[in-house]
Amino acid sequence: TLKKNELAVFISYSGNTKEVIEAAKLAKETEATVVGITMVGNNQLSKLVDYSIQHSSVDRGIKTFSTRSRVVQENIVDMIFIGLVTKRKEQLNKYYSLFMSR
Repeated sequence: TLKKNELAVFISYSGNTKEVIEAAKLAKETEATVVGITMVGNNQLSKLVDYSIQHSSVDRGIKTFSTRSRVVQENIVDMIFIGLVTKRKEQLNKYYSLFMSR
């Protein structure tokens, strides 16, 4: 269960994926901070989340072979992770040392 000081990240290329919208609504009810990653434009997810990160990668052609938007979205998730790790470095060092000693 999400808590008030936790982060939930939702990714939808269109920003209108039914299941993603429903999950984001549930996350908002918990008072967690909700982030949405979508293409640029007016969409349901961008309106719903606390922070909307929009990218301009446009997929054309056969959907199964279009990876450009997924790569962009994965890079955004990596940047969020690195930012959180950097901010919480002191807290995380004790956990890293537990794994490094094994």
